[in-house]
Amino acid sequence: MALCASAGGVSALQQFFQALPERCQVLTYVVLQHLSPGHETVLMEILQRSTSMRVSLARHGQKMTDRSVVICPPGQYTEIRAGELLLRAIGDEPYLPADGFLFCLAEEEGERAVAVILSGTGSDGAKGLLGIKEAGGLVMVQDETGAEYTGMPHAANETGAADFVLAPGDMAVELAHYLDHLHVYEGLTRVSNLTIGEMVETLFQQGGIDFSGYKKDMVMRRVRRRMAVRQISQLEEYRHLLSGDRQEASSLTRDILIGVTRFFRDPEAFRELDHQFVKPLLEDRPGEALRLWVAGCSTGEEVYSLVILFRERAARLGQDLNLKVFATDLDEESLQIASLGRYRDNIAASVPGELLSKYFVPYGAGYQVTREIRECVYFSRHNLAKDPPFTNLDLISCRNLLIYFESELKRRVLSFLHFGLSPRGCLFLGASESPIELHECFLTRHQTFRIYQKSGLSSGLYRWPVHASLSSSPTGQDPVEELSRALDEGYRRLLQEHCPPALLVDTSGQVLHVFVNADKYLRFPAGAVQLGLSDLLAPKLAAVASAALSNAFREGEQQ
Repeated sequence: MALCASAGGVSALQQFFQALPERCQVLTYVVLQHLSPGHETVLMEILQRSTSMRVSLARHGQKMTDRSVVICPPGQYTEIRAGELLLRAIGDEPYLPADGFLFCLAEEEGERAVAVILSGTGSDGAKGLLGIKEAGGLVMVQDETGAEYTGMPHAANETGAADFVLAPGDMAVELAHYLDHLHVYEGLTRVSNLTIGEMVETLFQQGGIDFSGYKKDMVMRRVRRRMAVRQISQLEEYRHLLSGDRQEASSLTRDILIGVTRFFRDPEAFRELDHQFVKPLLEDRPGEALRLWVAGCSTGEEVYSLVILFRERAARLGQDLNLKVFATDLDEESLQIASLGRYRDNIAASVPGELLSKYFVPYGAGYQVTREIRECVYFSRHNLAKDPPFTNLDLISCRNLLIYFESELKRRVLSFLHFGLSPRGCLFLGASESPIELHECFLTRHQTFRIYQKSGLSSGLYRWPVHASLSSSPTGQDPVEELSRALDEGYRRLLQEHCPPALLVDTSGQVLHVFVNADKYLRFPAGAVQLGLSDLLAPKLAAVASAALSNAFREGEQQ
């Protein structure tokens, strides 16, 4: 596990290790404390007086051993790979050792990873702990009221990922309870689909989000982790808690939806996207209106990264950029953060300095995206598995979301994305994703960086979402009725967005049906209700419509 601290962190570390129960001293504790060179030996001496475990300074290539405390040296980055600690010198980027190590720890240890954020200035660790949370690990943050410096704890708390917010001594005790209940992981590795379905149904009833198409093992990993946090060993007991505790249902939902994002995540992928798609697109269509959609946008970093990428390329081509970006997510809290475009100072680690000064302005303890960038982005709540897609899109970015879907749901979502793309539109996926379920509908532009291009249509490809069976439906309704309602809603939305105002009339001019968007042209004069077209339209419109209708009937008879 990792303990991350800065100013005021020495006292907090002492309190933690002094209160740590003996049964917790079987782990390896890696301390990432912002230190001045030469002070690591002083910290070693202080912590050695607080614990019976061996305290040492990290060495390059050192094997991780149990029952030890390892202090990362100042002025270097520490990583963990295949059970070894690796040290590397810092470059020109801002020094954020906690974020870097936590991302490595999440990748290395997965559900066994634990992150503790203690007193300190700045926001180091706030991004990395999201990696721990996504991997299914535990996140503990020091209570700000007892911290000497609140910068790091406050930034960590703002992410909403903390499982516990406690004083350092209480953290140690709670960690022991958490470890005591980890045995439920082993006891719940094989759970029936019926049990998972019941859990999903409970979540649907509490929060209205349907996780029935999500990978079952991922959902159960999140359930097991919450059970350990709440110290519950029986699955039925936890489901009973969910059904009566909306806060716990909300916590589990956020765990399932947790998204890790950074500015220009996978920089090589962004460079290749620019080379393969952005540059040719702008060269072919200079000054034309372009439409992008970022599905599963989380807190917005990727959205703004794409806008900056397009603006930089347009500037190099000497063009004005006409860009509209739709950014959607299920998590309303994340959307609120994204729409403000305000981020902590730790973004300087992933945003090059020249872009930071060009597209961001200082704001509080961090930065805000400039108004010019924010104004071309439209944020909204959207359920990718159920809601109709945006259309006529030049690019869809849907990264690290499909990996959570079962094959059937993934295929359905891919069909929506395919429908939303314009001919030859681009699909940008995450590093572990591909459109293999619809491989015949996408051309591979770059396999390594997951860049694909729409390639034609497939008969019967687009189907409105409907639950596969009655047993898998959270609402418990007849699938045939659900399909009918879904189709009706789908047609309504498609007509509303794409069809011009329209009326259905018979040969005598009687109005039979009013399609969406046409009602604004109708009027109902006082007196007996007449449904003739000329009666319902304003006089000027009625004359034109009657003439057009007569021509339409006459031409129809001649065919």
